Amino acid sequence: MERRDANIFIDPDPASARAVRACERTGFRAIPDHPGRTRDRLLMRHDPAGVPPQAKD
Repeated sequence: MERRDANIFIDPDPASARAVRACERTGFRAIPDHPGRTRDRLLMRHDPAGVPPQAKD
């Protein structure tokens, strides 16, 4: 089976520090603002390289 890399995006509530931190612990990283597009949203993309080894088990 051929492996394909996929981009996974989420938009957690930026007012919920707990939710944002949970996303970061699982490998999501904030994407810089796109003027006129994200407004008050926090857009995050998954970065498998950013997941700590203990979280991958």
